[in-house]
Amino acid sequence: MTGCSIEPEFQAPREVTPRPKSAPTHILIGGAGAPNYGDELIVKGWLEQLAQPRHDGEAFIFCENSADTSRKFHITPKHPLRNRLAFRDDFNRFAKSVQDLNFWQQVERGFTFMRDFGFLQNGYKGTRDLFDARSFHLHGGGYLAGLWNEKGFILGLTASFAKLYGIPTSATGIGFGPFDSDCPDPARFAEILSHFQQFETRDADSHQLLTALAPDAGIIDGVDDTFLLPNDRIFRRDSTKRRLHLSLITRYLKDIPPAFWPWLVEQSAAFDEVVFWVSFPWEDREAIARAQAEIPRCSIFTARELVHFRPPIGEDDVFLTQRYHVHLAAARAGARGFHLAHNGYYRQKHESIVALGSGITALDFTDLPGLGNLPASSPLDETGLHERKIRIYASCLAASPA
Repeated sequence: MTGCSIEPEFQAPREVTPRPKSAPTHILIGGAGAPNYGDELIVKGWLEQLAQPRHDGEAFIFCENSADTSRKFHITPKHPLRNRLAFRDDFNRFAKSVQDLNFWQQVERGFTFMRDFGFLQNGYKGTRDLFDARSFHLHGGGYLAGLWNEKGFILGLTASFAKLYGIPTSATGIGFGPFDSDCPDPARFAEILSHFQQFETRDADSHQLLTALAPDAGIIDGVDDTFLLPNDRIFRRDSTKRRLHLSLITRYLKDIPPAFWPWLVEQSAAFDEVVFWVSFPWEDREAIARAQAEIPRCSIFTARELVHFRPPIGEDDVFLTQRYHVHLAAARAGARGFHLAHNGYYRQKHESIVALGSGITALDFTDLPGLGNLPASSPLDETGLHERKIRIYASCLAASPA
């Protein structure tokens, strides 16, 4: 059973425009395509910006984890960019083709990939769009981390297009780290990073780490790319029912102590509805099953519903979440609740939202609280954070020659 009522998807205020011959093409690269709620929300934000009239006559290629999944998830027959947009997963396949390197080695591998005739050796025939691109851009996400060492290849390869072909290159909303090993050659890494005209991180820890490695790179201390979207494109306010929102990750269920589950069942009685946010459909399967076994009335919001039809959030709703972007949506709505950080990677992510002013704090498993009367929480500064992100986005595309 799903929990979102269907609302119209994003509609362009004008007709779909065809791609002109020799249209200037922008390449955007990221970690979407699983699908994963946060990554798909980031792509949605970029697509809605790129569909504006100021980008008429331009074409876009998104390089994600799965081209087919991304295309089906985001593109409808009436989407305004349908004729000027393509999805690819070549970069991700090249990255994953070598698995026995650490992150820093993958960065070097990506940076020297073209020098070593990597495209030719892999029989790749899609290079013309790449070499003729107007710009390259790493869009936001937390994929540049030790959990996915192969993603270092993407960073290095992107920088190499700037070095070899002079193509403007930028990055926004990047979560950087943590890693399993220290950078062995900061000077070399700083050289690679210097080819980005602009590089924005989304949290203080990422900014501090990158600035330490590349002090002259002018790293921007920014915010997540979901701030490309205003609040009303992420959720809808609805206080007709009081909801308990859950977002748990299968591989980290083992870190939840046994006492959590009877406490959750007891606390759920104070709510009209219990809903599970499905961020990562195949990865969340066991977590959904556990939640519904404990609370049979628990319904779900699918990833597609969350991204395209906007979940309802009321002023008295409570969140229990292990996932970063669920926490971020809740904080933007001013919801209350707790995050369940279970390792350095997620602790860094959750605490970065708390630093923005989130009232959703770390759950103390040794002193489980009542959820019925948590103190009210103020929403994040929507106007300031959204406008800040729009300025950074605009400056990235402005760096591209007209």
